[in-house]
Amino acid sequence: MFNPLYRKGSLLGTTAMMHGVASNIEGPYAWAAQKNWGSNPAAVTYKDGGKTMYAVFTGGIQLSDSVDGPWTATGKGPGGNPAPIFHKGVWYATSQSTKEIVTLGPGGKLGGKWTKFADITPKLSHGTQEDPFMYIDKKDNWHVIKYVALLLLR
Repeated sequence: MFNPLYRKGSLLGTTAMMHGVASNIEGPYAWAAQKNWGSNPAAVTYKDGGKTMYAVFTGGIQLSDSVDGPWTATGKGPGGNPAPIFHKGVWYATSQSTKEIVTLGPGGKLGGKWTKFADITPKLSHGTQEDPFMYIDKKDNWHVIKYVALLLLR
């Protein structure tokens, strides 16, 4: 698990990225601090030429061949609060605003330039969509889960 450690009273000011390891989902977890990578991490395990690799996305991308590091900064991510996937050898992602899917294209490597793949803007009468999670199911159907924040003014 990758979990940002925030300053007391802050939703944006992180001090470190905590890496938690457990033998099962309920824990207990052993925690170790990584460098401060920012908030809203998204971790992806993928195969690159048969080798298992690990990527943690925040505003930038951290890359390692071990889930325990060491980690190497590998360029910019697709935007803040990313929702990346690695599908059939291609990177795709959406970000905080959840208005489009971007890609690195076939053969594209992390650290490369993200380009627009598709628009995904839903028709909202009001509110802001944010905090996406994206996945592709076993039947190759695309899914983006997010929430809509509503600001009610009186």
